Amino acid sequence: MEREHELESILVADCGSTTTRVALIDLVGDGFRFVAGAETATTVEVPWSRLSIGVREAIREIERLTGRVLLGHQEQLIVPERDNGSGVDGFVATVNAAVPLRLAVVGVIRSLSVESLLKATDSSYVVIQDVVARDDMTAERGTGSSMQAMLGNVLQNRHDAILLGGGIDGGAIAPVLEVAQDIATALVAGGEAGRTHVIFAGNREARPQVAQVLGECSSLHVVDNVLPTLETEDLGAAEEAIGMLYREHKMDRVPGFGELKAWVSTPVLPTAEGFGLVLRYLARLSELDVLGVDVGGATTQLAGVIDGRYGSTVNAEVGVGYSLGNILEQVGMDRLLRWLPFEMETEEAHNLILNKALRPMTIPETMEDLALEQAAAREAISLTLERARSRWLNGGSSLHPGLLPPVDLIVGRGAVLSQAPQPAQTVLMLLDGIQPAGVCTLALDKVSLLPQVGALASVNSLAAAQVVGRDGFLRLGTVIALAGTGREGSVALQMKVEYDDGQTIKVEVPYGALEVLPLMPGRKAVVELRPSSQFDVGLGSKGRRATTEVEGGVVGIIVDARGRPLVLPGDEGKRRAKIREWSWELGLLRTTR
Repeated sequence: MEREHELESILVADCGSTTTRVALIDLVGDGFRFVAGAETATTVEVPWSRLSIGVREAIREIERLTGRVLLGHQEQLIVPERDNGSGVDGFVATVNAAVPLRLAVVGVIRSLSVESLLKATDSSYVVIQDVVARDDMTAERGTGSSMQAMLGNVLQNRHDAILLGGGIDGGAIAPVLEVAQDIATALVAGGEAGRTHVIFAGNREARPQVAQVLGECSSLHVVDNVLPTLETEDLGAAEEAIGMLYREHKMDRVPGFGELKAWVSTPVLPTAEGFGLVLRYLARLSELDVLGVDVGGATTQLAGVIDGRYGSTVNAEVGVGYSLGNILEQVGMDRLLRWLPFEMETEEAHNLILNKALRPMTIPETMEDLALEQAAAREAISLTLERARSRWLNGGSSLHPGLLPPVDLIVGRGAVLSQAPQPAQTVLMLLDGIQPAGVCTLALDKVSLLPQVGALASVNSLAAAQVVGRDGFLRLGTVIALAGTGREGSVALQMKVEYDDGQTIKVEVPYGALEVLPLMPGRKAVVELRPSSQFDVGLGSKGRRATTEVEGGVVGIIVDARGRPLVLPGDEGKRRAKIREWSWELGLLRTTR
């Protein structure tokens, strides 16, 4: 605690795949506040090839903005803060500029151990190159007449690590031991002996034999079984081991990372871990169900706390910059173009996507560029949400099992969301990508602080809490989203809104519409909701009425009566007209050519 009180001025940095952001947090009056921020291109690629160059450039911009000297001799950070006001007391950083960890997942039974192993990979920056299960004797890449032959083919992909599991604690050890022996044979035959990391997260009774088989031909890490019983999963130790490998063998090898390590007051965290820490803090502080989505240039993360349980999915191959081509490959051009309010030729869209993937630091220059990038953001969120549902976000809705469980707060971050020209565009991306049902608050990490604040909490929890509470969010508004389907134009919801100044309005919202009602930030209103018999407002029962207090935001109260699940018209002309209509209803400019 004594150390916390020493840190009164802190620089926090987040080094993403395309953008590096640095902010100055300082004690202002009786609390900690965000003072200034700056961003620049992340400098891990040629011609710079040093992460620290971008960080220094952002710090110099903060010096220009504040008139405060932060860098001293040989451009080293001045720590601690001097009596003349130069320097800062601490430096905290998060990073996701490293390439992902390449994994092969190998287990005994696909529906048991393999599924649990896959869940354990979700919380870190990981690309699953291959999945091999003993019980189906097939692999994603190549086949063979035996497990050994399959593994021989798979290991030609030169993974950074193999995640191995199988069996429950106290169960038979022969199956997982046979798999371990096949891995050892394949490693030796492929000339990879001693080079590949193997994380064993299977039957604890098999540990001595697995260590004997794999200890000489791999760098073996033994952790708790991900599936100790048929009814229980324990992913924590495997997640921690995967995270450690990522930090030690990917983050640590980013050019210039060593200079950041020399500055920091606490270990550098992966951005996804810092974001997760903030979401857990928010859920615990306010006893809320919280969901956060981070759409980056190379990765997309969806994390949150639902019913007191934290989960995180990092989709390390899906983003709106470097990884834009992967979105196209996974969903196809039609799914991207369906979100555009105008016609675009496939070739033109393909060229725009390739240019963005080649030059991820560029910003949209035309309305067409912007609309396509925002369409990609919707699909990035949707893809990551789909994966999260299969891993941890599977509570579902009692009315529509395929929908997101009710949440109280949705937080978005990433340049495509935070730098949208109009906040209503951010609202539309979140609504279309996540499709929440019920009543929830939408917020935005406008100044890109949240992951760094999560890391800051370990050295100054008071500063982290106060910055999150005062400067961490831009409140977009409250969304009221109806689950169900109906007849186009029929009344889906009747509302009465009583504002805190005594004014009252009554509204009827037709099915298929988006409506925005004014409610400024800091203002509150009591809303009476009377859905028709075909719709649920998040109470688990169609037609059930509710009265709730809502808070305002820069957009206001957003009523989404388009139904859940959201179905776009099949006819192209009608679909584009509907997209334009929704844009108008949210106060956006018409985006036609």
